[in-house]
Amino acid sequence: MLVSAQAPFQALTNLLNGKIIREELKVQLQLAWPNYVFDKDYDLPSLEEVEKHIKEKGDLINIPSGKEVEENDIQLGKMNKVLLEKIEELTPYNVQQDKSQKQIEERIKILEAQKITNLNNNIIFQMNKLTLPIAVLALVVSVASYFPLQSNSELVYVDVNQLIDGYNRTKVERSAFDKKTNVLKSNVDSLVTNWQSELKAYEKERASMTKKEIELKQQLLSNKQQQLNNYQQAIQKQIQEEDQKMTQTIINDINDYVKEYGKSNGYPIIFGAGGTGNIMYAEEASDLTTKVLEGLNTQYEGK
Repeated sequence: MLVSAQAPFQALTNLLNGKIIREELKVQLQLAWPNYVFDKDYDLPSLEEVEKHIKEKGDLINIPSGKEVEENDIQLGKMNKVLLEKIEELTPYNVQQDKSQKQIEERIKILEAQKITNLNNNIIFQMNKLTLPIAVLALVVSVASYFPLQSNSELVYVDVNQLIDGYNRTKVERSAFDKKTNVLKSNVDSLVTNWQSELKAYEKERASMTKKEIELKQQLLSNKQQQLNNYQQAIQKQIQEEDQKMTQTIINDINDYVKEYGKSNGYPIIFGAGGTGNIMYAEEASDLTTKVLEGLNTQYEGK
């Protein structure tokens, strides 16, 4: 049945406080259909503007208020057009929200990857260096000794760096340290690879997952990432402790041997040169490094 401006409205029925029951109702509009919402030049209100309008007016933009409807009634065709306009305006909002959500997730993924990479690099750095407190060792080596056999007033020194580098035990301890840390690093790398694979699988399957499944998966990934970070920090701490233990072992060996060497040869003091200005100049005859290193390695090999 056709209802238009030309058709007498009274021909349908008495609409005052009444009802119309029709199988089909066609309304001819002279107004533009709201597909213009998707035009590039359409001035789509921002969500801030919509919120402000609701707070001030108590209704949506272009939607008549309850008072206006009560006083002026509504036009069926115009009202349908305005309602569709509001429905179609929701689509750009949803599209933008989806883009923003994906950008946030991508940023989180980048930050998480950077965090894991930084922790890995820190572990590698700890593995590839042997931290020896040279200044402390130099002070320890510079000990005063008293000798029952003889007294030698000659001032002598040893090059601490050469002793550390040339000491056979340093090489052995460093090799064992590298092997152990390589195993630890391999374990960490394996866990990181598994986590990254699980993250990529989630990204591929996300479009087919329900909202609840997405929330659960994100929580699971977040928990695993936190556990991985904690494990990496624990491994890093273990590496540092192993490094310090190895360093102290080498220091103790050198310090003990130099002290015994000084006593046996009647030196009241042996200075330790570590490249930090302890000894600026000395005659070659004052340098005991080669002799001490030979005796140190002989003693180590004979154990």
